[in-house]
Amino acid sequence: NDTYNGHLKEWHKANIQRSPDNADTYEIQSNFLYRGGFTHACVDIVEETIYDIMGVDITSSYPYVMTQKVFPTQFEKVGTVTEERVNKDISEGRVSIFIAEFSDLKSTGLHSIESKSKCLYLSPTATIDNGRVYFAEKVTVYLTSFDWQNYQHFYTWKGEAKITAYEVSETRHLYKHLAQPMLKYYLAKAELKASHQPYAIQKAKVNSFTG
Repeated sequence: NDTYNGHLKEWHKANIQRSPDNADTYEIQSNFLYRGGFTHACVDIVEETIYDIMGVDITSSYPYVMTQKVFPTQFEKVGTVTEERVNKDISEGRVSIFIAEFSDLKSTGLHSIESKSKCLYLSPTATIDNGRVYFAEKVTVYLTSFDWQNYQHFYTWKGEAKITAYEVSETRHLYKHLAQPMLKYYLAKAELKASHQPYAIQKAKVNSFTG
């Protein structure tokens, strides 16, 4: 229908606007901007045997995030900014990506969160904790605003970070033509699961929307 086609055109336009300008930019961002989950061992308990632990599986976390959280719309190139600008954009609900150069970067505690392999530049004298940066006289990294908030919690550094190649975007909820069919498949999966019937196909369809 016309409403669906309107959403589809809007989504297609937004996708083009969000895409990197060229292959080199895409390669740099895919190699240095994206990070996986934190699975680093705590140095304080390495080689100890721990028994009183538990694991929690959050039911339907992906569908919840995709329908209840907001996502970038179109990134605007700004250039060089201050730490104050980054923090202001975060406080006002905008997201950003940028290159940050730190001096005398040091972990605040036992957890070092930045992978050596994700650094655009790293001092040869840097102290590495099992592949993670514990201290570095100079380090340059590609960050999102979420990474920046983690850095503020897990690291200290000398003076102000030099922030360049700054891009910022407003945020919005996922497009309806993506959210609605995903929720349709999710409900179908939930009903089959509750009645103890096979639901692998519906689950695969739900998962195909994530990414």
